[in-house]
Amino acid sequence: MQISRAVRSGRPLEHALIDAAALEHPALMRVSDQIVAGRSLHGAINDWAAVASSGAEQLLVAALSMGSESGTDLARALDLVGDGIRDDLQLDARRRTLLTQSRLSAAVLIALPLVFASIASLLQGRIIYQGASGFILLCVGVGLDLCGLAWIRRLLRGLT
Repeated sequence: MQISRAVRSGRPLEHALIDAAALEHPALMRVSDQIVAGRSLHGAINDWAAVASSGAEQLLVAALSMGSESGTDLARALDLVGDGIRDDLQLDARRRTLLTQSRLSAAVLIALPLVFASIASLLQGRIIYQGASGFILLCVGVGLDLCGLAWIRRLLRGLT
């Protein structure tokens, strides 16, 4: 994290935040503008805390606030916050990947019986399911397919 590197190298927190605003993060740019305008670091951070929307942003603001008030090892605290945020982002990416794989698997499982019946009909030169019993089997198969689709969607909805 750029802020922790700058603090670790000996730069004051105010300057580290101003330098980090070059990343064009809107919240950091607001804090930087306030500091440049003469507002105290504590006041600028408190304003940021009031509008911080995500949990990661709130955690970063809390670490900055505690570090600016107490004078503790701020670089270490910022590194830990950065590691936590990075881990959360990786977990979120992994979750999205698994959900995408699940959706693809569901699509394949739903389409497979229809594809099999179509290919088998083409190879046989006739429709496999003929007559009343064939129609009943086809309806049961489509019904079970739809039930499976509804069940998979319900399972995946709880994970999104």
